[in-house]
Amino acid sequence: SIAGTRVLSIWGATHPNAGFLGYGQNESDCIQRELKCRPCSIYGNRKCKYIWCMFQEQEKSVTIVAPMTPAGVSAVAALRVSGPKSKEIVKSLFGCENVEPRKACYGVLKHPETKKQIDSLLYIFYCGPASYTGEDSIEIFPHGNPLIVREILQAILTFSEVRLAEPGEFTKRAFLNGKLDLVQA
Repeated sequence: SIAGTRVLSIWGATHPNAGFLGYGQNESDCIQRELKCRPCSIYGNRKCKYIWCMFQEQEKSVTIVAPMTPAGVSAVAALRVSGPKSKEIVKSLFGCENVEPRKACYGVLKHPETKKQIDSLLYIFYCGPASYTGEDSIEIFPHGNPLIVREILQAILTFSEVRLAEPGEFTKRAFLNGKLDLVQA
């Protein structure tokens, strides 16, 4: 797109066996994906009968992280981590073995490599699908100093398969996982 963001455009009719098929294309020209169709908000939370849902195409193995609060100095900041590495990240950053879901915990966040203490803070672990995105996720509430927030982001980004979230990506994942419908998103 002009704004430099990725856009998924689907052109053509739906085909009962081939998914989305472009106009004038043969079934053999269609790239088929063996996607399991599941109830989704597009069909009123029912399984569709005709297509493999293209909205399931997402990076399932990547964990994302981003601040939830605006940049700047404040009393408390908030960061969200969502994806399959969330539990591993909590265990490594806080040194805890058993993480209890949906419980606010006080902990000392340490850099996973240097073991340097970054901040004393509150965090909550959410086990998917009972989270905003429908995936395992963590909400971290450090002090609002931008230097502390940056240090925490850098510590989380040291894990493999973890990257900064794109704008709106948490909401996109919530929509793709059936937590929000298109109107809510």
